[in-house]
Amino acid sequence: MKYGTTANNPFPVFDRGIPAEAKRRIAGLPKEKGKDINSTLWSSCLLADDPQSIEDVHLAFLEAGADVILTGTYQSWLEGFESLGHDTTTSKTLMLSSVDLANNARRRFLASHPSSSPRLIGLALGSYGATIAFQGAEYTGNFPASADEAFLVQFHLRRLELFEETKDEVDFVAFETVPLGMEVRAIREAVGKSWASGKPFWVGLTAPEGRWPGGELSGKGEDFWGGEAPVPVA
Repeated sequence: MKYGTTANNPFPVFDRGIPAEAKRRIAGLPKEKGKDINSTLWSSCLLADDPQSIEDVHLAFLEAGADVILTGTYQSWLEGFESLGHDTTTSKTLMLSSVDLANNARRRFLASHPSSSPRLIGLALGSYGATIAFQGAEYTGNFPASADEAFLVQFHLRRLELFEETKDEVDFVAFETVPLGMEVRAIREAVGKSWASGKPFWVGLTAPEGRWPGGELSGKGEDFWGGEAPVPVA
């Protein structure tokens, strides 16, 4: 099975927009019960503030027909949690809990729909640009000069290593909103050095206004992808 495809279901339905759905639900709560997700972690802050809401959103997507759900970790990184006052151990625990929440939702769904086809879970990881608070660098490709390819390899490798103990609980890894060819190459290298090399993965690209920010799409495929066989991209 690849990304939820089967002979009877060649076009699996993915969940999309966990932050938007979480924010919509929060907006409907009384002010004293609401949560503010406008932080450096975006909706990942709910892993600390209101984890049940993330699990419930996962379940809502499954109930709506999703075959595949992605963990609420797109904008999660260790230093981001630490910047909000959590120590390193707590920050790591919160990040890992995202996989538990997705699995809890899947178990709840399958318990109430025992004849349902399998549902898959992807570990969602955003671009390095998503960690640059409130600048939208994951869409523009405006990374600081210090974020060269070697830096990006280490950034993605460290985050993958943090999730290693969850490798048996996710079905694939989804790298999302990557704006630069050098980051695609860095991701490939990081995956090759980690447990993720044994999992399917994809890299989702961003092209604001139909243009590639890095100006690198015109290069040869092998140079661009950092290998002979391109990874799946979206």
